[in-house]
Amino acid sequence: MSFPEFSTQSNFEFHLKNIKELLNDTNILYRIPNFSLSTPNHFYKREDKRGWWMATKQIIIRHYIDEYLTILGRDRWKFINLYFIDLLSSYGMNKITKSSGKDEFIFPGSSISAALISYKKNGGFKKIYANDLKLDERTILEKRLISLNRFYNNHFEIEIDSNSKEIDSNLWAIKILNDTKSNDNIFNYLMIIDNEGMDIRYETIKKIRDIHKFGDIIITFQDTGIVRNLKPNPQKVKDFFGKNIPPSTKKEDLCDIYIGQLNKIGLKNIEKLKIASESGFYYTLLFCCRFDVKAKWLNMIKYYRDKRFKNWTDSDVKKMWDVAKGKVKPLDSFS
Repeated sequence: MSFPEFSTQSNFEFHLKNIKELLNDTNILYRIPNFSLSTPNHFYKREDKRGWWMATKQIIIRHYIDEYLTILGRDRWKFINLYFIDLLSSYGMNKITKSSGKDEFIFPGSSISAALISYKKNGGFKKIYANDLKLDERTILEKRLISLNRFYNNHFEIEIDSNSKEIDSNLWAIKILNDTKSNDNIFNYLMIIDNEGMDIRYETIKKIRDIHKFGDIIITFQDTGIVRNLKPNPQKVKDFFGKNIPPSTKKEDLCDIYIGQLNKIGLKNIEKLKIASESGFYYTLLFCCRFDVKAKWLNMIKYYRDKRFKNWTDSDVKKMWDVAKGKVKPLDSFS
């Protein structure tokens, strides 16, 4: 796959377009009745100046969703129902700031992005499943998705439990996949596991694969966070990896160990892409497919890793946001 739509773009043009698309989608959301963007606490956010790498993660995931729906939503695959499953969804909206909070970058998270992109496609998601441990976050996300869906004439179905107090996504994921399979024999899923706190155990992913192997899984692998847990929380690390991990294991080896574990349960097509900050913090996005497909959409991740995002950091996001907002004159000097 050559991605001709990007072949003539400079990196500057490519990244500016991505930031502008996030801003444009947020502007659309502001116009949707009852979408509720005015409450300051109803966002996934970080301290001032921090977390700008989240925009990079969301941009890449959005491109993946788009490519996934482009390929599997074609007429020849119309008999396959597509489902989006977000295990750790939070409020569905992100907010990052700088300049002591004066500059705000608000943009959709994975579930909201999936809904927006799905609407634009001929073959979109039949249903969006989303969960978070906290009831408040689930309730807000459900209201937002319902408002968005009404705005687009009920393009997809939504399933979020807004009644139960706390829901463990490990149990929830197994239940909704079993329920889906009992009602739909021919389907494919795109699953997002934003595993910042190592909340989703290896055994859960194994069970997911045992129930229905026809799906893609995007996993956030927190390299730095796992290192912090190697000594104080060995059981949590073991549950996450599905095996004992020696406390002396080097950070640069952890991700490959985890990929080896995923290979054992049939996820043998895996591409990784590092999301980095200028200060040296990083985590890795893992794009996982089953072994018996060509998974041409993974070529996009290789292209992004080796070309578009090779030297890209949170600092570049801040600079590009300034350009998109007209705060500085554009200079074609980004990586």
